[in-house]
Amino acid sequence: SNKIGQVRIATGALITASGDISLTFKQVDGVNDVTLESVKVSSSAGTGIGVLAEVINKNSNRTGVKAYASVITTSDVAVQSGSLSNLTLNGIHLGNIADIKKNDSDGRLVAAINAVTSETGVEAYTDQKGRLNLRSIDGRGIEIKTDSVSNGPSALT
Repeated sequence: SNKIGQVRIATGALITASGDISLTFKQVDGVNDVTLESVKVSSSAGTGIGVLAEVINKNSNRTGVKAYASVITTSDVAVQSGSLSNLTLNGIHLGNIADIKKNDSDGRLVAAINAVTSETGVEAYTDQKGRLNLRSIDGRGIEIKTDSVSNGPSALT
């Protein structure tokens, strides 16, 4: 864009629900409003905050606004040793993951999640504190479920 003006960086809050989002930029040229196409935000492919950023950027010459989306979640505590039963990530069933080591030291949990990244849109890694981090590679939401956790507190908190 060749527009000159104020630069502002904003960080969004936690988004905990899915649904349709419609944005209207009011009086972008001092008079006219610009209404963007509606975007579905969910954990399905082709939806999410990443798609919303694309729609905003597609209209940046009209609005003067550019957007970038980053969808990341980090567990509250380090991965504990134990097992997960019926792990599901963004609707994809990963099944049972047994014998997870503290801090996922052998990479078993991360490997199981990363084995289906192309289907879930989510990649996993552990940080220096041993916490599980999940990052959306395409901006869709992250929805993780498990039936039960055994032998320690949930790494998915």
